[in-house]
Amino acid sequence: MNVHLHIGLHKTGTTYLQYNIFPSLKDFHYVQLPPWRILTQANLSVQELEKYKSEILQGWDGQKDLIISNEFFSGAIEKFSKQQLICILDNLKQLFPQAKIIIVLRSPKGYFNSLYNFRVVSRGFCTKSMSDYYAQNKQYFLEKFDYDFLLKAVSDRFSKTSAIKYEEIQDNNQYVAFICKALAIPLFEVSNDVKENTSSKKGTQVKTHLALNRILLSGLLESFPESHLKNYLKVQYFNFKKTKLIKKVLQRIEKSKFVVNNENKLTLEQQNELDHFIKKYDQLHFPNL
Repeated sequence: MNVHLHIGLHKTGTTYLQYNIFPSLKDFHYVQLPPWRILTQANLSVQELEKYKSEILQGWDGQKDLIISNEFFSGAIEKFSKQQLICILDNLKQLFPQAKIIIVLRSPKGYFNSLYNFRVVSRGFCTKSMSDYYAQNKQYFLEKFDYDFLLKAVSDRFSKTSAIKYEEIQDNNQYVAFICKALAIPLFEVSNDVKENTSSKKGTQVKTHLALNRILLSGLLESFPESHLKNYLKVQYFNFKKTKLIKKVLQRIEKSKFVVNNENKLTLEQQNELDHFIKKYDQLHFPNL
């Protein structure tokens, strides 16, 4: 029995795999998005680990190979730390010592741009400029983008790792081909849509959504403590941004004084910090995969 752990990264098409590919593999027992926060705790007891394992493997017949997928197994998004990553990997090693790792990396530039656009547009809650958002989460990003550390931490604990760069995946069939090779199963084809460049698409919407966020949210959430009410407001705002009304609102905003150009750029110092990791990423190669 083989165990395959798909650990991300975030912003690498994980949702496509989790909802379209992994569930369709009938010869595998698939565990989708199991809890991960408990794995950030150091020194979990054997009993705690066994309880976690039994809970996430409910319904498994003990015969099929396992696929367990959660991009948070590679750490949180903004609240990331290397120590957190080590705790997660150590606990996964205790749970599944012979597991095979599947990981998709993404250039720090594309990762950061996609994440910022996601926070402004898709999940529509960020009111900060790109440079302010980076500054707020700088330490997390400086640790998150150290892929050399990540890959070594994984290889020190697990003997088999299948890795690829997200930029090398041009369409769905290329993505599936990588997964099939990692799982050692015959190749199959899917609807071969070209991979959508969501960073570019959403980047054109950022300035209007950023303005909308500021108009509707400025000072509102700050008046509430972290509470159920605050979370309720977030959910309602996300739902509002999906309505038809939003299109007309955004058209008005685009011509208004609320829109500030050039806010979706980093400062020169910040860009230089990011460039350091981009250069290191460009030097990574996975010739055997």
